[in-house]
Amino acid sequence: MAVLPNLSAQYQFRPHCTGHNIGRWWNALLRLQACTGFDIPPEVEAAMLYNTWSMSDNPTGIFLEEPDPSDVSSWYIHSYRETMLALGLLVKFRSSKRAHQQGIKAVAQMRKASRDLKQWDISHCDPTLTDLKPTGRGGEPAYTHGRAIEGLLCFYEATRSTEVLEEAERLADFHFHNIISLDGTLAEGCGHHTHSYLNTVRGLLLLARLSRQEDRLAAIHKTYKNAISGMITGSGFVTHDIGASLGGDIASAGDIAHIALLLWDHSKDPFLLEDAENIVRSRLLPALVTKPMPLEPMETDELDCNQGLPERFVGAIGGAVGHVGGQTCVTDFTASALHSLIELYERTVDIEDNSIRVNFHFNYKRSGVQVISKRENSEAHLTVLNETGKSVYLRIPSWAPKSSLWLTQDGKQIGVKTSDGYACISKEPASIELRYALPESTTEETWRDETATQESVSFRWRGDQIYEVDPVGQYFNQFPKECRPFS
Repeated sequence: MAVLPNLSAQYQFRPHCTGHNIGRWWNALLRLQACTGFDIPPEVEAAMLYNTWSMSDNPTGIFLEEPDPSDVSSWYIHSYRETMLALGLLVKFRSSKRAHQQGIKAVAQMRKASRDLKQWDISHCDPTLTDLKPTGRGGEPAYTHGRAIEGLLCFYEATRSTEVLEEAERLADFHFHNIISLDGTLAEGCGHHTHSYLNTVRGLLLLARLSRQEDRLAAIHKTYKNAISGMITGSGFVTHDIGASLGGDIASAGDIAHIALLLWDHSKDPFLLEDAENIVRSRLLPALVTKPMPLEPMETDELDCNQGLPERFVGAIGGAVGHVGGQTCVTDFTASALHSLIELYERTVDIEDNSIRVNFHFNYKRSGVQVISKRENSEAHLTVLNETGKSVYLRIPSWAPKSSLWLTQDGKQIGVKTSDGYACISKEPASIELRYALPESTTEETWRDETATQESVSFRWRGDQIYEVDPVGQYFNQFPKECRPFS
């Protein structure tokens, strides 16, 4: 949404990016529906399907908005990942034969265009096209086909198409040697775009897990501890561009949380789960807009782009948000952050053969298990209702003072003994309650907002949640962030 300094606004579409947002929309909404039962209105889904097939009707097979054979910038190949995620989920959740066929076409065409993985040539997709070689940032490997590995694996999971897996492997071999340094430092091939770099790392991680490549998993874990952890501040702020000091990116914060969870599956390092929950509580949830923003339309007319603007912010997860304040209303960022939140929410509890494992202290419910999380001032209260008849492994935050831990099993206090970050309650409890203190602490970070009035800000925490920032006050300080019109 375009927002001017006087708080007049207008909904807008970024040139060439509508196809990108269609992929984002499917990826977020189909996952949300599968996770929560959220109903997509039939008329909305029908309209989005129309848009989907219209925008995939081009020589690449991916979602593009009216690509111009004479303008290489209109071939927004950055959307390869979003196309494959959307088509994979349409196969998985809608049994769409057309999506299956379209995905196979897109992979074949994009493989032709990326014969040379260092230089795209879209002309290879159609003999009528000439001189379509994206250069600069728009053609960077990580920004285009690196991030697509994840989408290819989503499509492969739904279809078991071996040619798609082979293409993911081809891309992964290239990117592992270009964006992963064995010492964990940031490699030269990382590109400029934080979100694309992290998408590429996540794709490499998912494929290494699928292929049981322990050496690659170890290298990615080292990269997380070094390069990736160095990108994000303790409060969860990540820049949109690698190496920049300003310009936040909520999508990348969600990516890091999800990567931490996936790495925990491999290493069982409980601090990875703490990282993930910390990002959710300190950045993703505070960035959610819960009330209308004080805006007026730029024009007084009946056009949709000027209607209901204050309310359109509600539910958005701020995109290029500031360090301690501001909000933007962007489909792209909201959909990406929502995807990460869903991934973590679905892993709040793992039900295993002989036990259940509570990984996150989120409100959660599924057949046989419910988790109720409450936080009041300086104390956290977690209840686990267990109808599975299985023992329970309950993650205990390392920062919770041991003297404050109070654990009961079916109403009776029991001792807290932990192993690898979890307390084990092995006698098939029906109800578990855990109480622990939320210790207050203060951290200081360089202030990364354009409107900063001093060099640093102080974050005041209770446990893993921020409740105040000095000198700003409320956290997160939500206001419509200025965003230039695209035209």
